[in-house]
Amino acid sequence: EVLNFGNLSTTPAGDPDADGKDNFFEYAFGTNPNDARSTSSFVPAVTGSGTRLSLTFRRRAGSAVEYVVESSPDLISWSSTPSGVLTEPFGNSYDGTGLGRSTCTLGAPIASQPRGFLRVRATVLGGL
Repeated sequence: EVLNFGNLSTTPAGDPDADGKDNFFEYAFGTNPNDARSTSSFVPAVTGSGTRLSLTFRRRAGSAVEYVVESSPDLISWSSTPSGVLTEPFGNSYDGTGLGRSTCTLGAPIASQPRGFLRVRATVLGGL
């Protein structure tokens, strides 16, 4: 908070740059809470010679934030069952930001399902 705002009075729900993303989202996914042009790090891709949907995103190292990857066949029902999503090990960027990258991939090939979606939820751990 001091680094970004100069004080400790800012709340996780605040949005000082009015970009529609609260301070917790910006912290969890490594965007700048003071710059509305700071964009999300989510990169969807089709991998494995066009056979699987994957999502790569920037995230915090350590244990202050829990990241839950969920999949859905229809954007209505969501499952965080690990068997449906393959997750690569976290890759720390070692650049002093405390950020790294994670990639998750739908376990079923695209050809075997008519639709498939991925999302990432971030939740607070330990009273951040």
